[in-house]
Order: sequence, then C-alpha cells, then structure tokens
Amino acid sequence: MREDVRLRRLEVQVHYDTSFLWLDTRGALGQAWGYSGRFGRWRLEPEALVLVGEHETENNFGSFGMRQASLVTEGGNGWDSAFDFAYRWIDDCMTAVRHMPIIRRVYMKVVQLQPLKNESERSKIQSSLVKRFPGIDEFNPDANAALNSGVSYNSSINSQYGQRLSTMVIGVMKPEQRAAQLLRELPDDGPVGDFGYMADFDQRLECRAEDLKPILTEMRRQARSTDQHIRSRVLIPVIKNA
Repeated sequence: MREDVRLRRLEVQVHYDTSFLWLDTRGALGQAWGYSGRFGRWRLEPEALVLVGEHETENNFGSFGMRQASLVTEGGNGWDSAFDFAYRWIDDCMTAVRHMPIIRRVYMKVVQLQPLKNESERSKIQSSLVKRFPGIDEFNPDANAALNSGVSYNSSINSQYGQRLSTMVIGVMKPEQRAAQLLRELPDDGPVGDFGYMADFDQRLECRAEDLKPILTEMRRQARSTDQHIRSRVLIPVIKNA
C-alpha cells in the first residue's frame, strides 16, 4: 500500500485578555478577509467576528473576538500553506486588538490522515498496526463492539514560555469518528475510514502580543518534528507492511 498521509485539519487558537477599552475592529477585519478567496462569507455575532469558507476541497473557519482568535483550515492545503495561512490570520487579529492583549493560552490541533478506500485496506492496516504494537487489540472495553486499535500518549514540556502539554492518538478512524473531528466531509475522505493521527499542543503562559510570534514558531517546529517522528516510526512502517 502506498503512503498518502495528508494534512486534513489544522486548528490554531490564541486566548488573551484585553483592556476594558476594547476598540471593536471586527468589521474592518471582516472586510479585509471576508472576500479574500479563503472565505466566502462573514458575519458579526455578539461576541465575535465569524468567517466561513466552504470550497470543493477545502473548509475554512475563522473567528475573532475580545478574548480569543482562532482559525481552522481543512483539506486543500499542504503543511506550509496551512500554517502560513493560520499564522497570517492570527497576526492580523493581534494587530486588530490594538490594546496590547496579554496572551494566556495557545492551542494547536493537527490531524494527518490517509484515506482508506475499502474494507480490505482497512483490515490490512489494522492487522499491520497490531503487529507493530502487539497487545493493543486486547484492550476492548465493549466486547460486542468492532475494535479499531490505536495507540496514544501525552507529555509535558517545560519550554522557555512555560508548560506545554501534548496529546497524540494514532490509529484507524471510522467515518463517524472522523466526522466528529471535522467541519465538513470532503470528496477525498476515505469511504470506510482513515489511518493517521490527531495531535494536540496546549501552551499555558502569560506574555504580550509582541512576544507571540516566537511562541507560534516554536510550536510549529514542535508539530513538524512530531509529525516526522510519527511518520517514520509508525505511519510509514504500518502502511508499508499492510
């Protein structure tokens, strides 16, 4: 089986405290980004600016408010393109806040998936995964349920910006499980599911907006390093031997 793992979802959130002299610049940001090609429409809600883009092979969702800025991009983007897009949005949001927000949390989610075209592929991947990690198929809380084995771990890193938590789940994902993680299904999604991983990176900290860029750069570097490690140690060997 040929390896075809692709970035299916990137989510970046920045949580912050702003001055009580909040200057509402959501409309200007909506005008600048709403018809940029990545989004198709935008609206002002009581607490946030919301932008939505639904394309044939790509979904985008952005929000900006007094306490949080976030962006989700799904499908249609390679790794660098997705991160560049997300970071440009976050940078514009930080500029729009204007009143020197105090950053409290940065969260990132990466979903990398390989579509599985039929039950034969799913079964082969499942068997190869069990061979790679003997014993994982023995844990089945509900003996009557169809089991899709996987592995997971979590870690804590004390970076120069504070404690960063990360969680990783690797395995076979059914279409129903995939749908729960995504904004919308896309044509290239696997008919019987996908094989890959979901990674969460959660940085709690206290810094000013001008210090955010190196933090985002470091988290992007960690996400890339994690991806390369998981590909070389798990995904490629499992797919190769399926």
